[in-house]
Amino acid sequence: ALHRALPTPTVLSILSFEDRTRMAELAWLRTGLVDMLIAELASDPSLIIVQRERVDEILREQAFQLSGRVTDESTVKIGRLIGANVLVTGRMIVAGGVLRLDAQLVGVEQGAVLGAAAAEGGLHEVATVARLLVGKLRALLPTAATHGSDISSAGMEMLQRAKANHDAEGLSSEGKVFEALAENERALALGPNNGGT
Repeated sequence: ALHRALPTPTVLSILSFEDRTRMAELAWLRTGLVDMLIAELASDPSLIIVQRERVDEILREQAFQLSGRVTDESTVKIGRLIGANVLVTGRMIVAGGVLRLDAQLVGVEQGAVLGAAAAEGGLHEVATVARLLVGKLRALLPTAATHGSDISSAGMEMLQRAKANHDAEGLSSEGKVFEALAENERALALGPNNGGT
């Protein structure tokens, strides 16, 4: 439950989750969760959501390193820079084969935690754990009354898309290495005397 009331209007910014798992196969979840939350909350008329690109841009400009600790002044500073009055921060942890997702709603003005949610489950059911967390987080927000706890297909789609994009990026970066090697070989084959005048 919420410790304190959300400001109105609620301008929400969802930061990438802090990845403490150090597992390459879960890296996509950091932003996948953000996209999923944005998709879930976008339909709520009482929320204004700052787009992820804008958030990333500001974080890059400011070269912010979030430690994931909510009391950090940096969190409050980020909220002000982004123009958000509530931030969602979270982290991913794996212990003993169990994935745990923690998230908090932080009030930018107070620099205090307004509410928190957590979900855990097996590593083979990442989507289920994500879905649980998003459902719990959404229950903290004004929409809960109208929506119940079902996660929309849009939310699940965003999660799947994040994973697909991440997998594809992995492949494309491997592909680029091979292309670069092939390019080098071509350059060597041409040699200075073949291509020169």
